[in-house]
Amino acid sequence: MSRKILIIDPLLDDKIISSLSEKLEHNGFQLLTVKDAVSAYKLIENEKIFFIITALELSDIKGTELCNQLREFNPFYWICALTNKKSIFQITECLQCGFDDYLTKPLDIDLVLKLTKEAFDRLTRWGIV
Repeated sequence: MSRKILIIDPLLDDKIISSLSEKLEHNGFQLLTVKDAVSAYKLIENEKIFFIITALELSDIKGTELCNQLREFNPFYWICALTNKKSIFQITECLQCGFDDYLTKPLDIDLVLKLTKEAFDRLTRWGIV
């Protein structure tokens, strides 16, 4: 079973990513990280990834546009938006664009693990992974 998580963010905090990676690996998941959409697409072509967290502000595309493109490629991706601020308008926009959830920085490691487990439980129940 593919239990890989991809984070797309040009401003990754190495300390948070290291802690998150350890926690995820301890629970049977593998964390992959890239800084832009082009790198994400290259990785997605070669890896079975079903859980994606993407920043809303990327250097090469808006996160909402990326979400739409990813949904066209695979409607079963579990996609979370990642941003620096919490905004009801932005949350609404993200849900309308097809995001499954909305996270703010700094990443809450326990929340990411919880969402990852929930996503893979659902995808397993549906027979996707």
